[in-house]
Amino acid sequence: VVDGATHKAVTVEMADVNSDYDCAVIDEIQMIGCRTRGFSFTRALLGIAANELHLCGDPAA
Repeated sequence: VVDGATHKAVTVEMADVNSDYDCAVIDEIQMIGCRTRGFSFTRALLGIAANELHLCGDPAA
């Protein structure tokens, strides 16, 4: 982490659900149905404390 940084990007597995955020983005949300990584997407979706949450993914999934 860079001192004074205002943004950060991490994988859903590394998402910090113990901090508060103004805005969070979860990309590839269709992966919530994945047998091996889906739990991490569920954890991020339900656990991220953000005033604004954007979910991005494939609408056909």
